[in-house]
Amino acid sequence: MVYRINPPAVTAMMIIVLFPLFGVLGFEESASTLGREVIWLIIAMLMMGAAVEKTGMDKRITYNMLVFTRGNMNLITLALITAGFILTFFVPNAIGRVVVLVPIALGIVHSIGGDENPNVGKASMFAITYTPIICAVGSSPVLRDRFMLLACLSRC
Repeated sequence: MVYRINPPAVTAMMIIVLFPLFGVLGFEESASTLGREVIWLIIAMLMMGAAVEKTGMDKRITYNMLVFTRGNMNLITLALITAGFILTFFVPNAIGRVVVLVPIALGIVHSIGGDENPNVGKASMFAITYTPIICAVGSSPVLRDRFMLLACLSRC
């Protein structure tokens, strides 16, 4: 059995070791940051992005988007925006949605030819950067109602 090292976990552990080693922080201070929820959220989102790439899900979604849109850049941008909106209901964090959408957009850029047409990359990155943030702000009342419903159902 081959054990593979997870890059986000290694990065977090390297911070704990390297900061005290170079005298930036003491060991207690650098290790205390791991108890914060934001650190674990970032690590989890990076792991999720790595899992999307490792399973090949990004390539399947990219292929289906290109087949569905037939290479039309306007429809591809709309498909990326729609994918970002759909992910709003499954991934609660805007950064997590961006991490999932980046491999998909990079696959589209490489498939269509980012060197020949630089507007493909610009439109794709614009769509995946701003859509999760706009959807997070726009759908917060919907998500709040969903969580309130789940809380009520769990008490019954």
